[in-house]
Amino acid sequence: MKIQQGRATRLLAVLSLGVLAVAAGAQTWTFDGDQEGWIARDIVSYSDLGDPSELMWTGSGGASGGYVSKFDPSMNTFCFSAPITAGTDYSAYLGGNLTFSLQSDFNDWTADSVVILRGLDSGNLTTIVSALPAPNPTWTGYSIDLTGASFRIGNQSGAVVSDAQFASIMGNLSTFMISGEYGNGVKETTGLDSVSFGAIPEPSTTAVLLGSAALLVAGIARRRCKR
Repeated sequence: MKIQQGRATRLLAVLSLGVLAVAAGAQTWTFDGDQEGWIARDIVSYSDLGDPSELMWTGSGGASGGYVSKFDPSMNTFCFSAPITAGTDYSAYLGGNLTFSLQSDFNDWTADSVVILRGLDSGNLTTIVSALPAPNPTWTGYSIDLTGASFRIGNQSGAVVSDAQFASIMGNLSTFMISGEYGNGVKETTGLDSVSFGAIPEPSTTAVLLGSAALLVAGIARRRCKR
């Protein structure tokens, strides 16, 4: 009986994680099959789209399954760039979290360690950045609160983004990039995996889905007990 209860508890935990992801309606890139539309961009400023190039895809060895990577192409700043159409509405993720994993074989350059978002604010294309600690040679997980307080206008020393500005930019998003520039010189290879925009789930939706998962597990446990 204790073994069966333990299995049921583990199953409930797994189902609960899946339920929370469904309730949150996350936008996720796992890179388990290919680059999923992501490219590299070699930029000279955070408001620049720079020169595009292809990312290398590897089917295993990531934080979870496959991942993408790039060798530093120049003395500029290279970034991983998401396949976002200009004017995409990401306002559903306000107050949620942006999560991803990075690895780099060098981490002696942190001046350009940022996430870059660009979108319309009061009709003007505005660039905002969120500073990151440099990743390790092993996979390093990141989580950024999707609020104005997490970002600054233009660069790391710019003004803090207001909630109204952040809401406008997220509602009209045109660019989402994660820096891969962590080596002092042209020497590093950086990998990216498991990128996700997660929304705050509605309490009622989460409660219903979690309750359904609990009932399912309870039913499975009862059937096993009868055997």
